[in-house]
Amino acid sequence: MCNSAQDNEAKNSPKSNLSLSVVLPPLAVALLMLAVYVIYSMNVIYPRIDALSPNPSLDPSFIGYTPTKNLTETVLFTIGFNILFILCLISFLRSIVTPPGSIPNLLIWKEAAFKIDPRDEERFRNILNDESFDITQPDVVEFIMTLPVVERKKKDTQYRFCAQCESYKPDRTHHCRICKQCILRMDHHCPWIANCVGFMNYKFFLLFLIYTVLACLYVVLTSFGRFYLAFRPVVHVGYFLLHDIPIIIVFITCVILFFAVGIFLSFHLYLTGAAMSTIELREKKNVQETKHRFNVAHMKFDRGFCGNIEHVFGPPYMWLFPIQPHTEIEGTYCPIPMQYESSVTTDGRRFNPNNNPSSGENSQTSSNATPPISPNLIAQPPNDQASHSSDTPLLLAPTTLDPTPNNHTMEIRNV
Repeated sequence: MCNSAQDNEAKNSPKSNLSLSVVLPPLAVALLMLAVYVIYSMNVIYPRIDALSPNPSLDPSFIGYTPTKNLTETVLFTIGFNILFILCLISFLRSIVTPPGSIPNLLIWKEAAFKIDPRDEERFRNILNDESFDITQPDVVEFIMTLPVVERKKKDTQYRFCAQCESYKPDRTHHCRICKQCILRMDHHCPWIANCVGFMNYKFFLLFLIYTVLACLYVVLTSFGRFYLAFRPVVHVGYFLLHDIPIIIVFITCVILFFAVGIFLSFHLYLTGAAMSTIELREKKNVQETKHRFNVAHMKFDRGFCGNIEHVFGPPYMWLFPIQPHTEIEGTYCPIPMQYESSVTTDGRRFNPNNNPSSGENSQTSSNATPPISPNLIAQPPNDQASHSSDTPLLLAPTTLDPTPNNHTMEIRNV
């Protein structure tokens, strides 16, 4: 019985879901990169280096042309191409091996312990349900940015819950059926990297696109002369098949990739500057109600064009390097101290927000249904507690151990 449960868990694990269809796309990309590197090096860089040696090994009468003897060009060609290739390769590998970001295993996401003031919750729901509400007011923008979660269900404005992950979703989080987990700031699932593009690896994915475009442009510009020479009269058939044909293929491939990947990169740079993901852009084009909800949530994420770029790439000195500028918990877009606050009761049990004292219903729900919760998880201090400092954290604690879940009475406890 235990082994069967372990087998099912391993089967549903994202890491165990490896198949030929998953491995082939990134393997094809890696082989293409290797082919371009080898062919370019053998037909553009090596002849230039060989021409500078006292005893060149390439006979111009055999290859059909005389390689250029220019030390400066040779050094620039060699260093420039290798730097772009290495950065492109590292970005590609990091986008594959870096987890895109999953919901932190913290109480605040397991039990929706957000501790939102009831008045703030009511105010936010009014904003969310009123499509004519002016959300550009400075006080409204400041209010929205302080909330732990602003993306809610369409029907009842309750928190979004993932039944598969058994956790409440942070803002901008979506469940990937391929990775079988919720992804922080999910953009899309990319088969070419066999991974989701999310909060933690989005920078590496963009850098991979950027260096791919730059490398293709570099190859096209620096190999044009060699590409032109490939159409000279054939002197040696073997050399033509082994060197001229490959350089023609690489040149044409790089031209195609430059435009194709360049258009895709432009699209993602636009999304980055606008603080949007591919999923959010698609949702924005839906009905008017969805647009209003998106605009409300977008107020929390939009930092302006420069701020949005820095949010993805980090400080300016880190922009061009495949270095991680974030920690995973930042991808929840919830204040970090709030995520680590404890909601443990005085008897050692964790406070369960699914037990709604005012609902009059049993708190237990089926495993495949969204648990009913009360978003107002922070009690207001009575008058005799008004003298406490606002900096003192307040926790909810039951005064009795009444077995009836709906009869818990709450008191304020200083810690």
